[in-house]
Amino acid sequence: AVASGLDAETGSWKVATWTRTFDGSGWTFDDSFALDPMDADSSFDEGLAAAEDRVAVLSRCNGPGCTGPQAYVFERAGASWQRAARLPLSITGRIALAIERNFLIACGYACQTFRRNVAGQWVPEQALDLDGLPMPIRDVAIRSQLLVVGAVGRGAIFRRSDINDLWSREFMTPEGFPTEGLMGSAVATDGEIALIGAACLDTCPGSAYVYWN
Repeated sequence: AVASGLDAETGSWKVATWTRTFDGSGWTFDDSFALDPMDADSSFDEGLAAAEDRVAVLSRCNGPGCTGPQAYVFERAGASWQRAARLPLSITGRIALAIERNFLIACGYACQTFRRNVAGQWVPEQALDLDGLPMPIRDVAIRSQLLVVGAVGRGAIFRRSDINDLWSREFMTPEGFPTEGLMGSAVATDGEIALIGAACLDTCPGSAYVYWN
């Protein structure tokens, strides 16, 4: 588990991590580390994602001369965390992050993808085909070679090809489905099954739809 926040004593942004106990009875504090902002006016309280020994934190700057939103990637090295990359993002609006061991996805009014190459460098890849999806993207999840995107009213599933190393869209929920909820409000995946949530717009209960190939 991870959380980011502003340290009241030092005035610096930090990330804290916790690990699940071996017997599953609770969580224990693992480590904390300070963030090194590129811009003095940066904040780190809008988004973060974690997967095993990877953590991604969204940085946004609102002051003059800012360089725009960035994704800071940290990797565990032994008992400590080290910054592996600072990735500039060209996405506007609210940004959702998802990270997996070798992939990072950032989505808003577009989706940028990054891959960790054999040299340990995080490099930009293709932009996802979001044609037909309402903007902005609300949530994104990735595990292994399965990527799930939730928009305002629809959801989509992408799979990465072993042949050409590209993400291709395999499925998109029908427009207007379900009639009593807002599809795409939240998404999740374990690498084989995709879950797309639909928030209720009135007094109906929310729902989650399960998809698999």
